[in-house]
Amino acid sequence: MSHNECYENRFLKWIPPPTYRSSLNVDGCCKGKDKLAGSGGLLHTSMCDWIVGFTHNIGRCSIEEAEL
Repeated sequence: MSHNECYENRFLKWIPPPTYRSSLNVDGCCKGKDKLAGSGGLLHTSMCDWIVGFTHNIGRCSIEEAEL
């Protein structure tokens, strides 16, 4: 199996929250053999107006821990 056969392209579409509601999106990541990890997120309205965002340096951990 080649390296490219391990991936599948998927198209995703963001669906805004109902009117007069907000949405919180968060994600975490882990990079390299040092397993340096971070997370971040944002809170926005149903009209895609940004309310607040954040980033956090987690340190060293697995991708599973970063995603939590």
